Amino acid sequence: MARPTIYTDEFLETAYEYIKDCPDVIHTVVGLCLYVGISKSTAYKWAEEGKEAFSDILNTVAALQERKLVTNGLTNEFNASITKLMLTKHGYSDKVESTNTNIELSHEEWLDTLE
Repeated sequence: MARPTIYTDEFLETAYEYIKDCPDVIHTVVGLCLYVGISKSTAYKWAEEGKEAFSDILNTVAALQERKLVTNGLTNEFNASITKLMLTKHGYSDKVESTNTNIELSHEEWLDTLE
């Protein structure tokens, strides 16, 4: 016999409370999970199973986290290294892309182009 689910309207209300009145410095999935009393694996499982309301909650948590990281990172209210690290989870990076158009040239040919 399966355990009864705690995924109810009341549960979702509690999750929305976390979004509205986040007691943490920044919204996080782990903060949400601790607030509502579930594990991270359960949270991601529910999102994958198509529990749309909970998936929306996770997306809102991610969006609020990204906004706060960018805003507080720009104003130096958050540690720059931690902010940079956390923003990589949102697709940000600080790598510089460069293209070398002289790839086909030998060293001698490249030196000739400098003259």
